[in-house]
Amino acid sequence: MQKVLRVVEKGKLSKFLETIAMVSDVCVVDLCSESGKLTALTSSTDNTLIAYCELLNVDTNITTTLNLPDVKKLNRIIDSIPSDSIEFNLEGNNIQYNSPSLRFKYHLYEDGLLSAPNISVNKVNSFDGDVTFELTREMLNNIIKGSAFASESNKVYFYTEGGEMKCELTDRSKHNTDALSLTIGSTDLDLKPLPVNLDNIKLINMVSDVIKLKINTEYGIIIADVVDSDINLRYIITSLTQ
Repeated sequence: MQKVLRVVEKGKLSKFLETIAMVSDVCVVDLCSESGKLTALTSSTDNTLIAYCELLNVDTNITTTLNLPDVKKLNRIIDSIPSDSIEFNLEGNNIQYNSPSLRFKYHLYEDGLLSAPNISVNKVNSFDGDVTFELTREMLNNIIKGSAFASESNKVYFYTEGGEMKCELTDRSKHNTDALSLTIGSTDLDLKPLPVNLDNIKLINMVSDVIKLKINTEYGIIIADVVDSDINLRYIITSLTQ
């Protein structure tokens, strides 16, 4: 039996791989014929960010693990495929694509060479927060732009003040550090300043216009959910000390 993976929209597969590549160069991707999903669980090098990614509505006749040695390389060659609908053949330890205008063979790592983060998908999906708010694409861009002003620090603090949800780019553990505060929205909740690594915020892939954020004050983590058509992303970001 020929092992096949079909994707109807190339752009969605590219977004899935792009999300992984923003966090890690290598990744273990699970392919399931029963659920029709591609899933991946990966983490930043310091393990302060965990990303769980799902691509729905893929068509395959096999359940297997794909050990990707270079996610960006695979995404680049997929971007070169001229058609939007793609069919891959999974032969041995490689992914093959064949068309009249383009052929390629992408080799996979053997099982056991790569490992996923030491946390289960069920645990990642079970996290909830007691403070919730939304972050728009525009606001995320403003935070990233603002980091050029507060360049002495790589921290962003989320907190509430006067009925407003705010974020501040600074380092409160140091004296005489520049600070930039931005208002995200209104809220009736109370949140003491929670610092996170700004680099982790930059790793969130805005596949939709809004990020739904939940802060779990008990564990000191931020849960970020980004949902688009057939793509579900969940990030778990660990807070820093002041």
